[in-house]
Amino acid sequence: MRLTASSCVLAALLLGCDGQPAEPAGPLRVGYFHGGRNTLLYRAMDAGGYRREGVDVVFYATRSTTDPEFAPLPDSIVEYEKLKQADEANRYFGRTTGPQIIAEMQAGRLDCGMIGESSFLLVVDGGLPWSAIAKQGQDSREAPGKVVVLRAGIQLQGPEDLQGLVMGSRESGPYDKVMAREFIQHQGVELDRVEFLDMIRQEELRAMLKRQELDLAFLHLHLGAEFVEKGLYKVFPGFGFHFADPALSQSLLVCKDTVIQQRRAELVLFLSAYKRRVDFELALTPQERARFSGEKSRGLDLVFFDGLNVPQYSAEPVIDLALLEQMQALLLEHGVVDEARPVAPHVDNSLMLEALERVRSLPAPQVEPVEPFEARTASERLLAVLDQDGDGALSPAEVELVAHKKVHFADFDGDSSGDLDPEELRLLVTSTSPLLPGYRGRGRFEVEGEEPTEANDSFRKALKQMMKKRKKLKKKAAGENEAGVQGPAEGGG
Repeated sequence: MRLTASSCVLAALLLGCDGQPAEPAGPLRVGYFHGGRNTLLYRAMDAGGYRREGVDVVFYATRSTTDPEFAPLPDSIVEYEKLKQADEANRYFGRTTGPQIIAEMQAGRLDCGMIGESSFLLVVDGGLPWSAIAKQGQDSREAPGKVVVLRAGIQLQGPEDLQGLVMGSRESGPYDKVMAREFIQHQGVELDRVEFLDMIRQEELRAMLKRQELDLAFLHLHLGAEFVEKGLYKVFPGFGFHFADPALSQSLLVCKDTVIQQRRAELVLFLSAYKRRVDFELALTPQERARFSGEKSRGLDLVFFDGLNVPQYSAEPVIDLALLEQMQALLLEHGVVDEARPVAPHVDNSLMLEALERVRSLPAPQVEPVEPFEARTASERLLAVLDQDGDGALSPAEVELVAHKKVHFADFDGDSSGDLDPEELRLLVTSTSPLLPGYRGRGRFEVEGEEPTEANDSFRKALKQMMKKRKKLKKKAAGENEAGVQGPAEGGG
């Protein structure tokens, strides 16, 4: 049948220029899970990076681990944190798994998704016509972001003592369950000698750790630090990430091939904004990063244990095919996939390379001078960092945004003004700050005459080392400030 002009118009509405079904117009719909391997893409949105590039994008995630329905995330991280704290039902908003994002893409409700390397390899195994187009956060070989913890009170004399223990890992793609087994094998123990509990939902995993129902757990850094600090678990004796390549753990931006073909220009702009955000954060000085250490939503360094850190971002975030094939071999070894299907046809670095070239050709973003630290009190400097609305005081909402736990605000509001002034903030900080010598884990303070507990030994050592590093940074910052050193402004996000 010969196509008439009118039938060509109809075909163009239904099919792309290459004969593929046309993707819906409107913003790019991207599946998101909130974690260290993806946060820079959210921070690019928060800083207006996508808007400046002229790209309309919406991130979607599940509101809870038990509700499969996806909802749009606000453009602002502050608003996102408010949503999570306003309602207990939103506490796990963004704790979406790779398989959930894959299912939403299959249902046609997402164009792209940020998923872990192992979830992506399930896409490859299923033969889905999708491709990974960019690398996001990745664990560093020098400072991995995962840890194995052992229940406090368990004493191990040798590998045989691991037999009969229960080891848990969180709900995610298959990476965690595979690494839990790799760790046990590395200890010289047969897998059938240990009971594995895999794919435990985040809230249930937290409850099980609180009740000490797991003997061992393979955890991501934040959760591991929390329960070590509480004294319920300790870092596995002599732990080192020697049982696999830490760099295997990475997040990938995966898009449908039809989206790549039909919306390539938008995706290149999206990746350009991401690249500019990476450049901005990599340019932060150690002194600037130190101001945000311990805060997940800003900066690239979190120090909980010596030798461990959150995922890092590469200045050239192209995908390493060899690492994916190495991870695929582990999935095959542990029965997650039945065969090693070709991975290369599902990797397309050309968009990221085009974005890198584009960013290199653009004028450097305007850099504004960063004011040196003024000789003010620590509480005043802290207030300036946390004060979202710039009114010179902290509201209850601002305090809640940065608190690890719920804070009884009224206990520190001495004049009942409804805000914390610098002196009141000083009281709050000196009562709760982990950087103070008397701190012994969240909610645990040194009592005169009380012997330190074994459970806090590793944290105390890490804390002392961190404080030494901070003193050096402080001295260095003072010297550089006297010399008039300037740093990058966020406006280039």
